[in-house]
Amino acid sequence: MIVYAIVFNKAVANQIKRLPGNIKALARQQIAALSENPRPSYSQELAGHPQYYRIWLGAKYRLVWYVDDAEYTVRIEYVGLKLSDLYIKLGLKRPTNGDDEQ
Repeated sequence: MIVYAIVFNKAVANQIKRLPGNIKALARQQIAALSENPRPSYSQELAGHPQYYRIWLGAKYRLVWYVDDAEYTVRIEYVGLKLSDLYIKLGLKRPTNGDDEQ
């Protein structure tokens, strides 16, 4: 079995620290699980952005990550409230054809 390394920067570490207790515990659990399964069945790949995935954490929070199969790493991009312009801020703007939803 291949185990992926989980990597994230200081900004993401701070995002995790600011989460409410129950969401923080869920986020940590989900992030740890990505090392063994970087594409869980309940995740969704971001339209127009191969290798980027997301899941809901509770009703209002998102976890977004990138899977690098060549390096066997999962890079956590964002953990926090689902903002209306979240994907634009992350540089993961939706495709302009209007067919895909995220």
